[in-house]
Amino acid sequence: MYIEVDVEDGPNCDWSLVKMFETKERPYEITRVMASRPGSPLELWQVTGWSEGGAMPAYAAHVSDSGEGMVLLVYGGNHGIRLKPGDSVDMWDVEDDTQWGEPCLLLPAEAYAE
Repeated sequence: MYIEVDVEDGPNCDWSLVKMFETKERPYEITRVMASRPGSPLELWQVTGWSEGGAMPAYAAHVSDSGEGMVLLVYGGNHGIRLKPGDSVDMWDVEDDTQWGEPCLLLPAEAYAE
């Protein structure tokens, strides 16, 4: 089975990405993940998929990544994923600088996502 991540640049993140990943498991919907914002320590973040219409489900699946072996892929809509602090009660908003967007995340295979 393959997962194609096809992300357009836009207000959520500044770069596009088209990449295919091989997986042996079904993707599962997630709402939280342990990750680190660039230059910051590992933290618990809420995560959502992002599209031109706003928030949508985010998914995770263990995939093969050339050079890295098995990793945890976190992905969402055609504008990527969006993360906000684990304890945030704020609405999802691309203008909120406590939140950040990525095309996807490739985390260590043992990374926490639920």
